[in-house]
Amino acid sequence: MKKNLFYVLFFILFQQLSLAQGVREVVEKFQKFNSQFPQEKVYVHTDKPKYFTGEDVWFKAYLINAQFIGSDPMSNVLRVELIDPQNRIIDERLLKVVNNGSYGDFKLADSLAAGRYTIRAYTNWMRNFDSDFFYRYDFQVEANQSEESQSSRDGLDLSLKFFPEGGDLIEGIPSIVAFKALDSKGRSVDLSGTIHKRDDQKVAEFSSVKSGIGVLLLTPQSDENLYAKVLWNGVEKRFDLPAVKQEGITMRVTNSFGASNVTVAVSAKNAELQNGFLIGHQAGKIFAMAVNTSDKNSFALSIDRTAFPAGICHLTFFDQTGTPRSERLVFANYPKFIDVAIQPEQLSGKRTFATIDLKLDNDTLGANLSASITPFDEVRYNENSENIRNYLFLGSDLKGFIEEPDFYFTKNKEVFKALDYLMLTHGWRRFKWEEVLNNDKQVDFWVEDGITFSGTIVDFYNREKPRVGKISMSVINQDFMLVEGETNENGRFFMNQADFLEPTDLLFQAKRRKGNKSDKYSSDVFINLDEWSAPKVTGTKTPLIQKDTTRNSFSELSEKIKKINRAYNFDPDAMLLDDIVVMGQRRNTVTETLTSANVLYSEPSNRIMADSIVGVESFGSAFDLIARVPGVRIGGVFPNQSVLIRGATSISSSVEPLYLLNGIPVDGATVSTIPSQDVSFVDVLKGPDAVIYGARASGGVVAIYTKTGEDAPRKVTQGSLNITHPGYSKAREFYTPDYSTPKDEHAKPDIRSTLYWNPNIEVDSTGRAQLEFYTSDQLGDFNIVIQGLSEDGIPIYKKGKIRIDK
Repeated sequence: MKKNLFYVLFFILFQQLSLAQGVREVVEKFQKFNSQFPQEKVYVHTDKPKYFTGEDVWFKAYLINAQFIGSDPMSNVLRVELIDPQNRIIDERLLKVVNNGSYGDFKLADSLAAGRYTIRAYTNWMRNFDSDFFYRYDFQVEANQSEESQSSRDGLDLSLKFFPEGGDLIEGIPSIVAFKALDSKGRSVDLSGTIHKRDDQKVAEFSSVKSGIGVLLLTPQSDENLYAKVLWNGVEKRFDLPAVKQEGITMRVTNSFGASNVTVAVSAKNAELQNGFLIGHQAGKIFAMAVNTSDKNSFALSIDRTAFPAGICHLTFFDQTGTPRSERLVFANYPKFIDVAIQPEQLSGKRTFATIDLKLDNDTLGANLSASITPFDEVRYNENSENIRNYLFLGSDLKGFIEEPDFYFTKNKEVFKALDYLMLTHGWRRFKWEEVLNNDKQVDFWVEDGITFSGTIVDFYNREKPRVGKISMSVINQDFMLVEGETNENGRFFMNQADFLEPTDLLFQAKRRKGNKSDKYSSDVFINLDEWSAPKVTGTKTPLIQKDTTRNSFSELSEKIKKINRAYNFDPDAMLLDDIVVMGQRRNTVTETLTSANVLYSEPSNRIMADSIVGVESFGSAFDLIARVPGVRIGGVFPNQSVLIRGATSISSSVEPLYLLNGIPVDGATVSTIPSQDVSFVDVLKGPDAVIYGARASGGVVAIYTKTGEDAPRKVTQGSLNITHPGYSKAREFYTPDYSTPKDEHAKPDIRSTLYWNPNIEVDSTGRAQLEFYTSDQLGDFNIVIQGLSEDGIPIYKKGKIRIDK
């Protein structure tokens, strides 16, 4: 094919060029889309690849900016879910992201059924895109029971799909056609076959190269109905190829191992190529453009391989109207990786203190690492299984399951060819050009800086009528936290700066603006808080695996551990303490309540205990109880009541006091919603006693404490809402024995399916770190797996082997 005249533009802003309007519009829309919809990736490292019921799944999650690897991700909150074989979410963790990572664990109950379980991880922002963006890790949970072999394919159906390079088969144009063969369990099938015309004339032969994937060359004609013949379980099967089109544009890419250039050839039949243009892009950035100035029906160009960023790149050809007509994925350059040196590789002795030194082979300033050590024979890893390097640069950008993904990172000619075939058979999933060009992408889920709350403020008496106003959220019985916000014109609010661990009581207070005066507000509103709803769970990512030849040894190890734990009645989550003497002490409810509320005063001016008032159970709101405090007068009619305190520092007798509910400032409307029977006691501060609260307490202080210190108003009330939120999940600490001091529990045999797990390894400025632990009673070979990210976003991965001898 004769090469025509082009100009190829690398790393040049399109605004500096006198390009056709179609080029300019496409580039503008592409850049706008990627600035509005930056994307994130998640990877999860678990302590081992499979589990038995009753075990713990320990994990470390890494969150990165997909467009600017090395930059901080947008989100600070990550959700990690455990999903059972029936696609039900059975456990979940809400995690705070620090230094691009977070960690946690799941407990696999003994009652769980054996089967395929899934860890799913995502940010709220990622919900704006296809759920294929979510991280999914499928793993096997086994029970001590017999297992049927899964290796037989008898009775299974066959799926054989064909993928013309560039998208279509065009009449008279030589085309590469890739194919992928799977059985009905989703497992790859290596096979051979033939391609035939309608009259059964053979026109080509094909044979898979890797994981059921291969390619063949065709020059189709318009009157041909092409189909494939293969022999499956002794039966001949036929599969249709895509229809041959009489017009269209197709692309052919030559990406040879070791070549300095990548060649792109574009051909057309009954379609215009002149003023069409090719765009090369990756991760929201354009790295190459070429505009066709020729009126011929084909052209070719060479692009310097160094122009391609590492990883998967996307080549798209647009016609002169800016319509995408042909696409191709290209993996031209391998990304940089950081290896880890492990010393020593041999340790000695049972129950001895061991130190393993790690050294990164890169002069990085810092890194975020996790590490696990597991018995080698019992916990086998697939040598080419998923890890952080192949996931971030391969699996996270492709649809479907990739079998043995690390195989494609072996740098040789045959593997590179198989990698190119993989590009032809697995579709791109990061975005669709229709979304970019039509500008119709919507944001339904916001970036979370912290624990997020959203909802609507509506009229209290007409819930269909939104109200414009302001809202605040307070944390009850913890260190003081107040998050404030305002609604939009539709009464919608969004608050995402909350930050707390474990279940916490929260108080929301809202007011609507009266008329157009921003300084006049009313509490006659109702707070509609949006409920969290997890995204729908789809089917598992990975196919049913072949029979695990190491299952018996893993089963024996698991059964041995369970027998030991039963015999010694040992709970690994319990902490064994030295003998102590416990002396009883009568609880001081008032002292405990004041301590938990973090009050500023030591003694009130007056205090009234609710249970000391006869008939308090018949009172209405807390105002009826406050009225019994000496020197306090209640004004107004329920629910618009107020308090005036004699002896307050204010000159004006009309200044209301500062109201505190369990130490949190609230307004009078909220006080009116608190039932008297829920109140434990009320403190009133007057004059000098109230000065500690500043000018806001010029009318004194009324401090109300509920009976438990946690029972803020829970009925439907005007302007307030009380909920309990689970907060960030608190990770448990991985249990490991300490043999430095003899203890009674050391009589228990020490057998562990995970010898060591550390999700938060500190790396010093020289790229060094240490793992410290006690060995167990197990001897022999152990897997050691290190994964993580450097500060500049380079993946770190090492799977090695250490040995522990007598």
